[in-house]
Amino acid sequence: MTGGSRLLSPLVIGLGMTMAALTGQAPSPAPQAQTPSSADRQPSETPVYPAYKEPWRPQFHFSQPNLFMNDPNGLVYHDGEWHLFYQSRPGGGIVWGHAVSKDLLHWQNLPIAIPRQADGKSIFSGSVVIDKDNTSGFGTPGNPAMVALYTAAGMGNQSQALAYSLDKGRTFTFYSGNPVIDIGSAQFRDPKVFWHEPTRRWVMVVAMPDDHQVAIYGSANLKQWELLSKWGPLPPVGGQYEVPDLFPLDVDGNASQRKWVMIISTNPAGLWEGSLTAAYIGDFDGTTFKEDARYAYDGAPGTMMFADFEGTTHGAWTVTGTAFGNGPSEGAVSSQPLVNAFQGRRLLNSFNGGGAATGTITSPSFTITRRYINFLLGGTGAAAVGGGRRGAGADPPPPSPGPTTINLVVDGATVRSALGNGRNTLDWVSWDVREFAGRTATIRAIDENTTPNGRILVDSIGFSDTAAQPGNDRTPWFDWGKDNYAGITFDNVPDGRRLFVGWLNNWQYAQSMTVPTTPWWRGQQSEPRELSLRTVNGRPELFQSPLRELNTLRAGTPFRETNQTISGERAVKATGTLLDIEAAFRPQRATKLGLKVLAGSNGDETVIGYDVAAGRLYIDRTKSGGAASQMNGFYGVHSAPLSLRDGTLNLRILVDNSIVEVFAEGGQRVLTDLVYPAMGSDGIKVFAEGPAILDALIVYRVRSSVTPKGVK
Repeated sequence: MTGGSRLLSPLVIGLGMTMAALTGQAPSPAPQAQTPSSADRQPSETPVYPAYKEPWRPQFHFSQPNLFMNDPNGLVYHDGEWHLFYQSRPGGGIVWGHAVSKDLLHWQNLPIAIPRQADGKSIFSGSVVIDKDNTSGFGTPGNPAMVALYTAAGMGNQSQALAYSLDKGRTFTFYSGNPVIDIGSAQFRDPKVFWHEPTRRWVMVVAMPDDHQVAIYGSANLKQWELLSKWGPLPPVGGQYEVPDLFPLDVDGNASQRKWVMIISTNPAGLWEGSLTAAYIGDFDGTTFKEDARYAYDGAPGTMMFADFEGTTHGAWTVTGTAFGNGPSEGAVSSQPLVNAFQGRRLLNSFNGGGAATGTITSPSFTITRRYINFLLGGTGAAAVGGGRRGAGADPPPPSPGPTTINLVVDGATVRSALGNGRNTLDWVSWDVREFAGRTATIRAIDENTTPNGRILVDSIGFSDTAAQPGNDRTPWFDWGKDNYAGITFDNVPDGRRLFVGWLNNWQYAQSMTVPTTPWWRGQQSEPRELSLRTVNGRPELFQSPLRELNTLRAGTPFRETNQTISGERAVKATGTLLDIEAAFRPQRATKLGLKVLAGSNGDETVIGYDVAAGRLYIDRTKSGGAASQMNGFYGVHSAPLSLRDGTLNLRILVDNSIVEVFAEGGQRVLTDLVYPAMGSDGIKVFAEGPAILDALIVYRVRSSVTPKGVK
């Protein structure tokens, strides 16, 4: 389960959808102007459609018949069936929904697999394994148990529990010895379990959300578990860790070059706000996962350290109040949760005496001689962050000191200010201070927050001509779009492929009643993706490819173009809302180039482009339909760094009514976004700002995998 305790509130289904939003009878206005009146949102105007024929309903991605769905759970193959369990909310709590497939394309919806426990606890995310050797004792000869490990959540506690099935997942029996792991925490969830053959034991990875760590456990029988190690913290750290997965992949298919991949999701504070998923490559010895050295980061190069807070006293810094104690602290102080991601042994910590304690600490004067002041910062956050660089493209707003803040003071005036990230895990912040070069300044940390959690955490203040990189800028994102989260991989895959499914949504708006599909359903899963590691520039990189079986859904004769010069924009002689597109471009002298899909006469369009100067692939959904106008954080441009191979941009694009997935350079970079165009917006265009060559364009129509009865 993702999103933490805030997800326990019930969801009300039912939102009026205007016919104008569905048909696009009027042109789609600019995002800031797309505000339907209250009359436009009357439930009585909501059209009724046959199941799986509703507007925007995916046709070759799985979605449940109605209500709200989020994380995929328990992905497993067993006895001729692929099982997709998932988080569902039929009313009054969270349970595991269930669907099965013979081919990963056509899914049959089944009744709820795991209902809430007798004590009322919800069934949060988890995984399913096939206990072939009957290590648990739940199975019988010839009928191994399907064993589900999940988080039992409720009454202020999250613990790991077990249920098993002997009838191919149709019903589950709760283990009488539950919970199997309980550390007394309200934030401890989403176990992913797999068999580790070299050590002959089961291994579990489970998120410790607020600590930004993944706990790794081992077990001989799935019932008794031993803590083996912990991994983390690594970026992103602005939100909570959730839904980990750990699995091996052979580099370039070579079994002698095996690496391991740790997937971790985070919410909120992803790259584009809201939720997002990262993937780290490293090594696992059966006990400990160690990420590759490429991910190490100690701060900006050429840093002149001003304050490392490694002394036992505050030295020349001036202190008022009691919050900062008598000197820097060795991590957390009394009654404080884990503090991590600081450097050395000590840091500046204002939690001395608890959150209610207040105080200030001011540095000695110094002369500004470098362009940037960089420092690690954590603690109580707020909506406004003055002057702190926290991610790509973030422009510093005016100084806005808060109750817990660190300020740069020049000539008695606060000219830069930053607030914590709301976490006990520190992250880098940078102030560009070139305009104050040669002037005298001080740095002052303030804690005036008297709430139980009030604190500011500071470490490693240094001066450099290079800005320190915040975690989001250094994170190896799994999918650079905004709508792929909480994904995991299948277990027990018969042909050895590593297949991944993610929830296509974002917690920034997923629960909002403004989601256009709310009257009918909310939430959909990605098509299963094939994961691999391939060598790029001397090191392994994670690649994702659409499920190979998707090719069997291609219908009719594809539209083709080859060797065309593009300058400007033009429509191609192909249309559709269920598409599989392959394209290859050479930029020549173009500054931007790409395709537009789901284009309409009303101005709708979703742009898949490449910015040559920036070296970034992007999806621009600022005009992807007026129906999304009320969704906070929906409109925007989402991009990924991408270097072209041999000067050619190679794309594969899947379009499924409201889903756009872009795979570039064989899946080295992937972006996934939801879109809500008006009915009739089905055009395709190619464009280039400056001359470019379209080497090849192939547009396949895709058949629906939904059966007439509405069972996928």
